Amino acid sequence: MDAPLIIAIIVAVLVVIVALTWIARRQKAAHLEERRVRAAETRDLAAMASLDADRQAAEAAERAARAEHERLSAEQQQLEADRQRQEATDLHQQADELDPDVDLDADGINDADSHDPTVVDPADLKAKDLDRSDEQAEVDLRQADRTQTS
Repeated sequence: MDAPLIIAIIVAVLVVIVALTWIARRQKAAHLEERRVRAAETRDLAAMASLDADRQAAEAAERAARAEHERLSAEQQQLEADRQRQEATDLHQQADELDPDVDLDADGINDADSHDPTVVDPADLKAKDLDRSDEQAEVDLRQADRTQTS
């Protein structure tokens, strides 16, 4: 073989090796860039998920605060209703004490009319329960008896 042919073959092999190395490096660089892009996209998705979780947590905290506000408002309203009920009861007692036609027993309570809307007369329940089943009426009577003894 000729020396120039051997040199040409060696140069061609070197050119092929350099070209393959260059192509491999470009593919590796492209692969790394693709991984960087996917990592950035994944980070963006994670940031969006984190923001969504923060938003949901803030909404839950806001709903909890509204519920607590509503609970406190209802409690305050109940206390005011209790105060008004006590005031009404006191005024009824005061009126009974002032009224010369009202007969008060030993503890100062009008036996004829207690003026307490929470006290249920079993006779009233019996009249209302004519259309209801006997079993339900019996349950209501037992509950009325419990509230009177309490």
